[in-house]
Amino acid sequence: SRGLNPFNKDCYLMKYSPKDTAAIIESIQHRRSRAKAQKDCRGWNSGIIVERSGKIVYSNGLMLPGDKLLGGWFEAKPEGWDVSLKHEVNLDGYVKKTKEGNVTQFWKKEKQPMMIEKVAESQGLGKCWPKEFAHVYTVEEIDQPDTIVVEENPTSDLTEKIKAGDNTTGSPYTAEKI
Repeated sequence: SRGLNPFNKDCYLMKYSPKDTAAIIESIQHRRSRAKAQKDCRGWNSGIIVERSGKIVYSNGLMLPGDKLLGGWFEAKPEGWDVSLKHEVNLDGYVKKTKEGNVTQFWKKEKQPMMIEKVAESQGLGKCWPKEFAHVYTVEEIDQPDTIVVEENPTSDLTEKIKAGDNTTGSPYTAEKI
């Protein structure tokens, strides 16, 4: 229904454990192209928030030695808006850890600036165009384990239950939503 093509890497179907329902995850690149296609889109800016020499700095992504990463930021002003939308996210709320307490591969220290910027950008785009981005998330926004379980046919059971009208799977998706 969203026109997402997994072969073009618009989205991914991910299942994090055998007990979890598979999740449809939209790529940030696809989300950006959808935002650019909005009639009132005039562009946006995003970056990271760092503490540098005791001051809060809004960077376009560059971290200097000694900087402390605090979060990510996003700003846009669609055509017709009187005020820009400014959105910030805290790093601590998004760094994912394994059961053992180690940071996951997606959120290793060297990847954190890029990851938190994408979280802020994704959420900011969703705030600018909520109807366009409702109920679809990017991988950076959701909780992730260190390893992803890949099943031979991960959606067959869920697909069959949905087709049969059985939504006891715990999935938020119905046949109309898929």
